[in-house]
Amino acid sequence: MHNILLGVLVHIMDWIQVFLEHHDRINAFDHIWRWLPPYPEFVVPTKLYRMVSQWSGKEMRHFARVILGTFMVALWQTTNQPHPTGSQVQEFNAAIQCVRNMTDFYLITQYDSHTDKMVSYMQKYLHEFHETKGFFLRYHAGKRAKRAAAEAHKVLLKEQTEISVKGLIVSEKAKLRQDDAL
Repeated sequence: MHNILLGVLVHIMDWIQVFLEHHDRINAFDHIWRWLPPYPEFVVPTKLYRMVSQWSGKEMRHFARVILGTFMVALWQTTNQPHPTGSQVQEFNAAIQCVRNMTDFYLITQYDSHTDKMVSYMQKYLHEFHETKGFFLRYHAGKRAKRAAAEAHKVLLKEQTEISVKGLIVSEKAKLRQDDAL
């Protein structure tokens, strides 16, 4: 179960990043993330949020503790950011609600034991998460869209290569292929 929850958190992290990029708030988020103050049982991040390529279980637990506050500040911080429009306010509130439900659920699962009351809270948070997660899905490409994009990329790259190599000498073709690969 713990691995499943970590997998869900990874998806949420991806959703959050795409959402923040869409609303031009990713730099504010990275800044806040990088300068989180230390406190007991929390390791201060050494990298920007979007520069972390792999997360350990310990880092994920730390992430779950601070993501909601960091996310909210990044959305509502207006320094060097335009004030949110009316439609953005609704989107921000929906995104915050989704992240809140998942982090509350995840944090309760970390307890050593659970009472009936805690289990009912977990059920409520999970249900509300599923009710609100659809909001993020418009910022997330599905498998079919990713496959189509990869195929279109291959076709365009092949066409570009075929057109651009006509009349070139061998060394120029090799250089062009190397540049295309980069």
